[in-house]
Amino acid sequence: MFDLSKTDPLVVDTLQIENAARQMRAEFIAQSVSALGQKIARLFTNTAGTAARG
Repeated sequence: MFDLSKTDPLVVDTLQIENAARQMRAEFIAQSVSALGQKIARLFTNTAGTAARG
């Protein structure tokens, strides 16, 4: 990684902001995938329940 002690403060701020943005994107993607997985699971559960009753 970088030796941030010898780097211009503006560059350090930019790197930290980019890192935070990457982390936020990763968390958003993880939540979206999780929500999609839950919807698919509910869909299969509802479909299986309907098939069992029918």
